[in-house]
Amino acid sequence: MIGLHTDVIVETFTVEKHLESGVEGEVVERSRPIASVLMAMYKPTPHRNFGLGFVGEFAEGENYVLTRAAMEYGIELPCN
Repeated sequence: MIGLHTDVIVETFTVEKHLESGVEGEVVERSRPIASVLMAMYKPTPHRNFGLGFVGEFAEGENYVLTRAAMEYGIELPCN
């Protein structure tokens, strides 16, 4: 299965960027970022899903590329 997952964070926060040498770098403010992920899902059993996807996180200032992994377990709820 292939699907699109979208996360919207409705707050503003700061992220400290670290340089490769581990030295503290600049602080970047993130304002309401949106992360859209194209996910590929594998369902080996009726209740279990595994997924892997690549995401672009978009916000004012800088955009980032992330990787997302997922493991889901679903159960059916009885309806009366």
